[in-house]
This record gives sequence, structure tokens and C-alpha cells, in this order.
Amino acid sequence: MCSTGSCGGSASSAMDSVLAAKSAKLSLQIGVAVLATANKSAQLEGAAAVQLLQETARLSEALGKGENFSAIA
Repeated sequence: MCSTGSCGGSASSAMDSVLAAKSAKLSLQIGVAVLATANKSAQLEGAAAVQLLQETARLSEALGKGENFSAIA
């Protein structure tokens, strides 16, 4: 029996190493997921900006041809 609490020190240190590795892996997975979400968001914002520019160009061309503009949809 170990009454001092020092028994299994190497097992405890091995367990600590395993837990630290699992924690690091989880942190990496979370980081990758956050970056993937941010990337998708940036892609959607870019697509929306392109669409807005295309519509602005179309409207500008239509107004140049004498069409009327109504802000009421």
C-alpha cells in the first residue's frame, strides 16, 4: 500500500501527457472549424458584393437608356 500518495507517479505523468495531447487535438479541431466558418462567411460576403456590383451596373445601364428608377419594390 502507498500511504504517501507517491505511488503510480509515472502512470499519473503518462495520463497527464495523454490528456494534454487530447486537449491539444481538440483545440486544433476547434480552431480549424472556426477558420472554416470564417472562410465560408467571407466567400458568401464576396458573392453578395459581386451581386450588388452587377445589379448596380445593370441599373446604371438601364438608367443610361432612359428607363425610370423606382425605389419601391
